[in-house]
Amino acid sequence: MKPAGFPPNSPNGIHPFNGFTYFTNTNTQIFGKIPINTQGSPTGPATTVASNAPGDDFTLDSKGNTFIALGSQNELGYVPAAGGSVAVVAGSTSDTKTLAGPTAVQFGRRSTDQGSVYVSTNGGVEGYITGNFTIGGTVTRVDFAGSYGS
Repeated sequence: MKPAGFPPNSPNGIHPFNGFTYFTNTNTQIFGKIPINTQGSPTGPATTVASNAPGDDFTLDSKGNTFIALGSQNELGYVPAAGGSVAVVAGSTSDTKTLAGPTAVQFGRRSTDQGSVYVSTNGGVEGYITGNFTIGGTVTRVDFAGSYGS
């Protein structure tokens, strides 16, 4: 018997930014936002920033541009601050080594890596399905040098 509401339709990554709480929902493939007040309570309905975004965690730059870990697709996605579709900027569904199961993204914090994001991975979904764990989890630096509006 499946639990009620299975698969779960709950947020995965959650980050407050400029009066909104942004979130990913892996199962519904939505990257969305909810307006919030200064206490963090919602002040309006959730809206979709990008669809077809099966994201895990994500990070936003100071302008609201977003990099999303697209775990099951072995990809790093980018959504501009204005919203729209997800552009793949690193990895691919056929590449199981570069970003094998990305789970989280964070911008570099030093002057030498502010144009980079660090992506943690789980080693890839395929290993969990087949039991063949040949790639361990990693942290991979992806350099953009201002290519994506940050």
